[in-house]
Order: sequence, then structure tokens, then C-alpha cells
Amino acid sequence: MKKLLIAALALMMIVSYSDAFAQGKATLRLGGGVITDGTQPGGGLGLDLNMPDKPISIGVTTEFYKKSGVTTLPVGVLALLKKTNENGKVTLLLGAGSGLVYSKVEVTFLGTTVSASTTKALITALGGIQFNFSEKAGFYVKGQYYRAITSGASNLVGIGGGIAIALGAE
Repeated sequence: MKKLLIAALALMMIVSYSDAFAQGKATLRLGGGVITDGTQPGGGLGLDLNMPDKPISIGVTTEFYKKSGVTTLPVGVLALLKKTNENGKVTLLLGAGSGLVYSKVEVTFLGTTVSASTTKALITALGGIQFNFSEKAGFYVKGQYYRAITSGASNLVGIGGGIAIALGAE
């Protein structure tokens, strides 16, 4: 708990006082969530490279989910539409792209653990909303769809949220 508090205070200081975090060139998203099928909890990281004077970004997302011996790690590259309202307080996020999904299943029986893993290409789509409490920081909620490009693959839907930090000056 003490480490979490120190990390939160450090993050607040960076966001509040550093000119390096002015609204503009990139957005860093850190958060948590679940995969709705089986409710695997996890966390994620995203980095959006914003196009100057355009509502378009290139986003890279990665998430990590694990529960009951099942690990899921999707990584995607997306084209994002980021539309902010006139007062700058709310940003709509919509995007689609592709990437890879790593899956691993571990089963333990009578003290012996057996595991199998696979990595597949995927398609992904993202929709969300970001609430900006300053020019430098805000929080977001999102839903992201994943589909491995292979026959018999299941659809994965991740829902989550977290903090968003603007990086780099315009």
C-alpha cells in the first residue's frame, strides 16, 4: 500500500509540474480491467502517437490478463479517431487495427503441471471515452474487442479504465 501511495504522489507531481507533460505529441494510458468471458482480471498499457492538428492517432496497446491458470496477452496497433469536445473536457476514442495475441493454459493434476501456449494474429477494435481533468491528465473507460485470425477462435472483449497522461509539448 505504501508503494502505491508513493507512486500515486510521484505521478501527481509529474503531471502537475512538468512542462514535459504538456498536451500534444503522445498520450500514455495505464489501467486495469477484465476480459468478460471468464472475467479474467488484468491490466494494460497504451501509447497513442497524436497527429498535430488532426483528430487521428496511431495507438499501441498491450494488456495482460490471468486467472485460474489461463493467461491472455493481446498486443495491438490501432488507427484511432480521438474527438475532443469544445471545452477540452471529454474525448471520444474509436479505433481499429491488428496485432498478436499470446494465450497460455496451465493445468496441475496430482502435482504435475502441464501447459500449452499459442501466439496468433488478431484484429481489434476499441471504443471509449476519456474525461480530462486538466490539459495534462485525465481518466478513461474503454471496451476493446479482440479476434484471433484462426478458425475456431473465440471473440474476446476487454473492458477497463485508468489514467491518461499527455506527453510532449505541442
